[in-house]
Amino acid sequence: MDDFGSGYSSLNILGNLRIDELKLDKGFFKELEGADRRRQTIIIEHIIEISKSLKISTVAEGIETEGDQQMVRDLDCDYGQGYYYCRPVPVEEFNEKYMKKGEA
Repeated sequence: MDDFGSGYSSLNILGNLRIDELKLDKGFFKELEGADRRRQTIIIEHIIEISKSLKISTVAEGIETEGDQQMVRDLDCDYGQGYYYCRPVPVEEFNEKYMKKGEA
């Protein structure tokens, strides 16, 4: 499920849909810079915990700095996605760089 936490997403969805990956919207993490940082962090921690209990892997979107990456690790999120790791690349370049490894 993409962009969980944006729009009208609901925790009920996690129980009703059979998904194997939950992408946490980058808005969750940008709000961690505000005054309600601790409250927002608690919500994210529990969403990740619920997801793990349901055998759903979690991906944090919008990782742009080393600090963002450390936060993802601290929250025990499974994966991070964003410019910190790699800028968007054309499909051909992606396939050449990542999909052909291990092929003889």
